[in-house]
Amino acid sequence: MPLKWSKTGRVVEMGKKKQKTVGYTYTQVLPVVEVSDPSQLDFIAKKQGICRAQTYNKLGSLQGWGLHWKQADQVVRPLCPQQNVLPGKLREWAINDCFKAINAQQQAAKVYIQREIWKKLPLTQNEKKRKYCYRHLVEQIGKKAKKSSKEEAWNYVLASFPECEEEKYRKKLFNLLETNPTLDNWLHRTFRKLYVRGHTFVRNQIVYQAQGYKATRVKRSLILLEVQSLERGKKITLLVKSQRIPTKQIRVIKNSLGKYEVHTIFTDKVVQTAEKAKKIIGLD
Repeated sequence: MPLKWSKTGRVVEMGKKKQKTVGYTYTQVLPVVEVSDPSQLDFIAKKQGICRAQTYNKLGSLQGWGLHWKQADQVVRPLCPQQNVLPGKLREWAINDCFKAINAQQQAAKVYIQREIWKKLPLTQNEKKRKYCYRHLVEQIGKKAKKSSKEEAWNYVLASFPECEEEKYRKKLFNLLETNPTLDNWLHRTFRKLYVRGHTFVRNQIVYQAQGYKATRVKRSLILLEVQSLERGKKITLLVKSQRIPTKQIRVIKNSLGKYEVHTIFTDKVVQTAEKAKKIIGLD
């Protein structure tokens, strides 16, 4: 049995180690050794960059607030008819990937706007009493009680301490934050203050989903990557240094040195051990 010294100077006998598996995702950069058609890759990257710029111009502000990323292509497609030289999937992947970045920026701004709402309208005494009474009722009923009994307890507490105007206004602000912040003057000003729209000038990367490429192993540390080109049925081949075959979304990027590299996502699992003291067997 393993031993461990505690902070108080006691020798503690450790129990069995509890193992917990945790998954984590990371991005790996894979260098490209050889490209069959670099000029066509540069052309696709330039056209996808224009699609990303149009996405930011159209949906980077309030017009894209609350929009799902799957609906972005339908909105942006009429704005860039000159990009019809791109296959539909290449344009759609670039627009969807760009709007996912916009959506992440929106979610980050919501956190700060919600803090401002709570600063403006903090918890009232009525709410504190309601939560206190509900907590004691749940303790009397039991944590393993039925959901219906807990709902009855909440309705009883809500009838005893009804919602005030501040609570109703706060709920209204939270609802408008998800749909349309411009319907309230204070929320609109806070939104303009905390949410700053973005722009993009990236013209050196191409987004491919899993159905847009095929990866086969050539050697132990070499992967042959066949990606979609402008012509139907023809592929652009890239020889990539990697010991693992990519299976998810990838980015083909031309770096500042003029060389190509592939950014891909891998998911691994790590086993964590949680040790807990079982009993004291000695004292220093």
